[in-house]
Amino acid sequence: MGVCPQFDVVWPTLSVEEHLNFYARMRGYAGNVVNNIAKDAAVEVDLGHVPHRRVGRLSGGMKRRVSLAISLIGNPSTIFLDEPTTGLDPETKRNMWSILDLNKPGRSIVLTTHSMEEADALCDRIGIMAYGALRCLGSSLHLKSKFGDGYKVEVTFHDGKVDDGCKMLLEQLEGSTIGSQFGNTVVFVLRDGLLLSNVFSIMNDKQVASTFILEWNIRQTSMEEVFVKISYQAEEQQMTSGSSRAVVPTLNPPPSSPPSPSTLVSTTPQCL
Repeated sequence: MGVCPQFDVVWPTLSVEEHLNFYARMRGYAGNVVNNIAKDAAVEVDLGHVPHRRVGRLSGGMKRRVSLAISLIGNPSTIFLDEPTTGLDPETKRNMWSILDLNKPGRSIVLTTHSMEEADALCDRIGIMAYGALRCLGSSLHLKSKFGDGYKVEVTFHDGKVDDGCKMLLEQLEGSTIGSQFGNTVVFVLRDGLLLSNVFSIMNDKQVASTFILEWNIRQTSMEEVFVKISYQAEEQQMTSGSSRAVVPTLNPPPSSPPSPSTLVSTTPQCL
């Protein structure tokens, strides 16, 4: 089993290679194999160019990679990662995601994170926790389908054309509703069953585009929106129950075959 804690457990005066050698020995390796294991682990997390640098001189992102390398040593079948990319810049975070994605096959990885973008990018199955209870469990697509609002069209209108444009699109996109509005930008929630081909035909109509619309895009409900909705429902249940104990909902994962060994499960530990 490998573990990558939320905060780096490293010694500032030891080098990257010394850290990896130490943990390789703890895994039961000995002799020249230890050095080979350490070098391979450093290269795997893109630290092969700084094996002799003291960890105290590394950046925050490089320290996280050291912790990740430690968790991967010995090729464990199960790895626990506690918010491995918290506090990292976007580029370093993406690099960490690539490393994790390459190491998924043949392993079960349990990942905790507050980033729904990270969960959506990495996880085969996602669980969301609120008030100490697991609220849902399933694939990203299943959760978006079950808890999301389907497809949304975000439209930015020309100045002075918002009201007329909204009226026209609500007539054209029959059964759709306005989800939100900020200035000249309006988000329309499309009704279930509305063909996307019809939506594109309406939005690309030359007369409509030239008269009302400055720009537009269509998107599916994001995992962030799913998380907010589930958290809001959990808060309502907690207030309704009038109890400090967590209200445990019924989980409805989609019927599917057992998850593969490379399955990742993401949970958001709000009250752990």
